[in-house]
Amino acid sequence: MANTPSLKPFVPGDKRINRDGRPVDSVSLATLIRRIGHEIATTKDKSGAVVQVIGPDGKPMTVIETILRQRAQDKRYQGEFIDRGWGKVPTSVEVSGTDGGPIQVTITRKAEGGNSATSTD
Repeated sequence: MANTPSLKPFVPGDKRINRDGRPVDSVSLATLIRRIGHEIATTKDKSGAVVQVIGPDGKPMTVIETILRQRAQDKRYQGEFIDRGWGKVPTSVEVSGTDGGPIQVTITRKAEGGNSATSTD
């Protein structure tokens, strides 16, 4: 390393020491969300007992699978559901000048002698 000689070791009471530990951030939240998403989904039956949510294949569903199946049935989220699974449909953007004509660009540059030169394309 080029800056190895300038490095200083930690000493007791050094201000650079992180006494509070690693800050809670979005990585920790994302990890928690993924862990919960992989858990088996549960609900309460008519008697109030907690039971597993069973999928169409007869197997217990995960929390994320339950959420996705609910979103697939809700018209407000069907577009997002399709975009997540198969990608967004490409959109094109057309840029044009006034009344659909070409865009006029004006470039002004300073010449070496201090005079300005203007060119229009």
